[in-house]
Parts: sequence; C-alpha cells; structure tokens
Amino acid sequence: VQMRDSDSNTLKKWTMDYFLGLVGVRHIIRTDKKISPFVGAAISMDWLLSGVQQIGFEQYDLMNELGKFNLGVVAEGGLKYSINYDVLGTLGLSYNYGLSDLEQNDQQSRLSGFRIGVSFHFLVKN
Repeated sequence: VQMRDSDSNTLKKWTMDYFLGLVGVRHIIRTDKKISPFVGAAISMDWLLSGVQQIGFEQYDLMNELGKFNLGVVAEGGLKYSINYDVLGTLGLSYNYGLSDLEQNDQQSRLSGFRIGVSFHFLVKN
C-alpha cells in the first residue's frame, strides 16, 4: 500500500505481511457441460507476521501499533472447468471484507480486498 499525505510530498509506504486462513463452503451448479459456475462464502482469519511503515527514508515497526488478528468474511464466484473425471480447475474472483479494526487508537483501518484465484483439484482414489 502506498499513500501520500495531502499536506506533504513525502512518500509514505506501508508493508504488511499476513498469514491467511479460510473456512468456507462452495456450491458448484451441476450441469452436463465442461464449464459451470460456482459461488461461495467463507470466514477468514488473518494473522499479522510483520508490518513496516516507511516515511521518506525512515522506517517504523508497526507490530505494536496494529492488531495482530483480523477477522473477515469472504464472498466468491467463478467458473469450474472439468478437465476429466479426476481433475477439475477453477477460476474465481473473491472479495474479503475485514470486520476487525486494525488500529489500536481512534483511527479505523480494515483489511479488505479483491483476489483472483486459479486452482486445480485432483480426485484421490484408494
């Protein structure tokens, strides 16, 4: 994330690394075609691994300034492509809306954003 202060020309850059965990459901609409749509919903839990704010040439550690955990909800939609009976691929777009306030002061910040994903699923037989 990069932002500029409206009263200053000094560049402010925030770098935050998170570990993301999701638990959700996905509904694939059944068709006889190779391509079919899907929708899904999930709950996400993000854990802050590191955070740095750079103002000009100075850097500040944000680990004590930001909340360590972010709870959010996810909505997604996309297309499933059946390659064969054992393999399918998905292409999806999801939106994660952060419910938790990351700031520990009077300001409010939420971790939200869009994600485009491509995945392959394999059926494992006994």
